[in-house]
Amino acid sequence: MVEFSRFNTKTMSNAMMVIQIYKHCGTWAFTDKARGLTHEPFVAGIPEIIDFCIDAYGDKTKETHRIVFSAEDFPLCQGHMTKTSNEHGGAWYQFDVQDGGFKGWLCPATLKFFDSHPEKIYFAFDI
Repeated sequence: MVEFSRFNTKTMSNAMMVIQIYKHCGTWAFTDKARGLTHEPFVAGIPEIIDFCIDAYGDKTKETHRIVFSAEDFPLCQGHMTKTSNEHGGAWYQFDVQDGGFKGWLCPATLKFFDSHPEKIYFAFDI
């Protein structure tokens, strides 16, 4: 008699995600209509992390920038942020660089991309 394993039929979420960011009302924002997000702003330290990354890795001549990100390391990854704590449905992340670091808060909209706030978020700009 042959036994067949049961397979989890839950749809797996994407391992790699992409957003296009732009300035809106004085801060970096993005729109992802499939996830119900329009002009979703980055706040609380994340705009400073974005500015640093654009200076270091991005194409400074562009008004919009593509960010590829994942909870797993990937080829061409330029950096990662490490979760330090949860607060108000979001999570604080630390981004370390050679001359110091930045701390920023990712809001609950992050949960539109991940089941929970990942321990690390790996990213690349304009690749």
